[in-house]
Amino acid sequence: TGYADGFRRIRYTDTYTSGCNMVDYNSPFSHTAGEITIADDIVYATAGGVTDAYGFQYNRSGFYLLEDHTWPLVEGEVIVRTGAAFEPASKVGLASVTGDVLRTGGTTSIGADDLDEKLERMGGTVESFIGDTSGRVSFSFLSQDADTGLDLVADILRNPAFDQDKIDVAMEGQKAGIARRNDDLNGIVGREIQRAVWGPDHPYARNTEYATLEAISRNDVVGFYEYFYHPDNMMIAVWGDFDPAQMLAALEARFGDWPAGNVEVPDLPNEPNETQRRRVLVADKSDVNQARFSMGHIGMRADDPDYYSMSVANRILGGGFGDRLFNEVRTNRGLAYNVGSTTGAGFSTPGVFQAYCGTKSGTTEEAVGVIIDTIEEMRAEQVSEQELTDAKEAMLNSNVFNYV
Repeated sequence: TGYADGFRRIRYTDTYTSGCNMVDYNSPFSHTAGEITIADDIVYATAGGVTDAYGFQYNRSGFYLLEDHTWPLVEGEVIVRTGAAFEPASKVGLASVTGDVLRTGGTTSIGADDLDEKLERMGGTVESFIGDTSGRVSFSFLSQDADTGLDLVADILRNPAFDQDKIDVAMEGQKAGIARRNDDLNGIVGREIQRAVWGPDHPYARNTEYATLEAISRNDVVGFYEYFYHPDNMMIAVWGDFDPAQMLAALEARFGDWPAGNVEVPDLPNEPNETQRRRVLVADKSDVNQARFSMGHIGMRADDPDYYSMSVANRILGGGFGDRLFNEVRTNRGLAYNVGSTTGAGFSTPGVFQAYCGTKSGTTEEAVGVIIDTIEEMRAEQVSEQELTDAKEAMLNSNVFNYV
């Protein structure tokens, strides 16, 4: 409801104002909290302690329950306040390895291979990872297996074994990624635009290297887990085919006696190290006859007051089929097979606004010029009422797929 209403309130002057911030290398970005509308049928379940306005409980896990009997499934996600942003610069990759092996390394009561086999017999899944700003454990089971599945989830979260063999496997996977990361033009540009915008030494722009992996020990993995994985530092959401009262009791039985960790998690490093200024950075890759480029700057958080208007403005500029960049760069001039833009809106941290394009090496300069001209036109002139209406309707129509 809040998502749709936010777009319906937008006027063409709002998109104009947001468009003026595109590729403005001197514009500040806001962290002001915005209005958030929550669905009425979500149950916020807590069991004592201090609870904030969103149902998060500071001395135990906050349980978020949504009853839905459409399918005989119980699914959920655990979100942990952690991330690669907090790993040492000398051990980049530690968070990712910890997130992988939390699930693949088994627990103190069931080995890694036995855990895989048990989940396969159930037709269930448990997946774990740690990104830049959060760690997540997702799960899905048939409702008839919910009790067994929740036992496994609790065991994985509370008693991971971090088997050394599985740590080695995760390390080898990371090394394989390093070895092939320069094979893909998109990967190169995506990596380098983050370094250009945030600064090469910024936590959001650092890259895992062979040396940083070699510096990671099992003790580091265990220590990273033990610091961040506590009930007062996580939220648990469960949705599906269950009775809320019974599910709350099931979660309390598995997590209620888990002691709080009283973790002091640092603030996220949401300020760039790099001074925002116009620059042209080139990565030479002479074994291809194509080019990929991206231009951008720090974006915004999703609680920014301009989030909705910026999203619509980006939809008009380069966020969908038939947008201005698509029409001008691809359809009218035939310069690109892939062109578009992103708002650069993140939830816990600002993203990176980008306009990007894939083209032939010989037409790179022309394509760059056309994109800059299109952005400047977007900044200088108000969009038409028809463009505004079409963009809003397209976004609202596509939003339905967020709920299936």
